[in-house]
Amino acid sequence: IVDILLALVSFYAGYDILRGGQFGQVYGVIIAGFSAIRWFFYLPAAPWVGIVIIAVDVLIIYGLVAHSDYFRARSS
Repeated sequence: IVDILLALVSFYAGYDILRGGQFGQVYGVIIAGFSAIRWFFYLPAAPWVGIVIIAVDVLIIYGLVAHSDYFRARSS
């Protein structure tokens, strides 16, 4: 049940990002941040996969934060 709720909230956040909503931006940054922190613990076991996923998370955070004017323009 928890996984289904998390998936539904994530789908809504993705839809909200495409609409330019503030909730999707904040949710995306939080989830990508947690994902990057989580993959730091996997670096000793799978270094290449961890590095790639952390890099993707950093790009996601950069994309959401650097283009915050898109979210501000849509929400007003």
